Amino acid sequence: MKTRKLTFITLAFVLISTNLFAQDVSDTTFQFRNKSIFVKDSLDEVRVKVSKSGSISYVPVYEGIFTNEQQRETYTVGTEFNINTPFGSLLHRDDDKPRMKTHWQGMGAGFSFMINSDLAYKPFSSVEITINPLEISSTFVDQFALITGIGIVYRDYALKENLKMEKVDGVTTFQKMPTDIYLRNSLTQLEFVSPLLFEWQPKSNLKYKFFLSAGVLFSYGSDRMGMLVTREKDEDLMGRGLDVRLHGLDILGQVGFGNFSLYAKYTPHGIFQPKKGPKFTQLSVGLMVYFHNY
Repeated sequence: MKTRKLTFITLAFVLISTNLFAQDVSDTTFQFRNKSIFVKDSLDEVRVKVSKSGSISYVPVYEGIFTNEQQRETYTVGTEFNINTPFGSLLHRDDDKPRMKTHWQGMGAGFSFMINSDLAYKPFSSVEITINPLEISSTFVDQFALITGIGIVYRDYALKENLKMEKVDGVTTFQKMPTDIYLRNSLTQLEFVSPLLFEWQPKSNLKYKFFLSAGVLFSYGSDRMGMLVTREKDEDLMGRGLDVRLHGLDILGQVGFGNFSLYAKYTPHGIFQPKKGPKFTQLSVGLMVYFHNY
């Protein structure tokens, strides 16, 4: 019995060896989960390529070349590109494997503060509301991402009721009156924003739920997007247009888990155009809720 087994093994080895010498190169490709593995075997070397299935096509992530004398391995950063809208993702991901989900599309609210300003206002009555309907992202090795998109930011600074706005030579000023003259008195601002954010999600047992992100927001407004809204006794709300800045740059940082994050946003410039009103900077802090399913 042992003789027959030894004879069979010897014959198989002879056939394999003969086949290898008969052809210099042998190629093999097979699938494993969402990866394509290509093996090229020759007399001098073995070459292995691994490609990962992305949103559109296979993306190369690894290549190794092995010889009798040395080995060389190359790792390529795999990327995924996606667009999120209020109606869902435009590039559908059809597997259930936990993966990185970026954070921009959603809505949030917080407080907005005037920094370096002598305007009399109510800090914790001044609010900011954010709506981000469109998100475009590109992820790298399921851990890093670059994000952009479109958002809308509304701010309402609650001024003291005895603060009266005046315009002198085209410059907006605020004067304190002896008594309250308004039931409501606030500066409002509406802006369109577009972010450029970098996000990091450490690979851990949390299934990509913890994340940190930071970057800048490019903002755009117009003269019709900033107003002083007042209401006197027994009168309706009144609005007066302001010379608000037309564009700006904000610095944003976020720390979050799952569908929620705390954010802080600093704006080096105030609402008004240069030399058109009081100078101040803006700081906003709040909570964001994102449109993701984990």
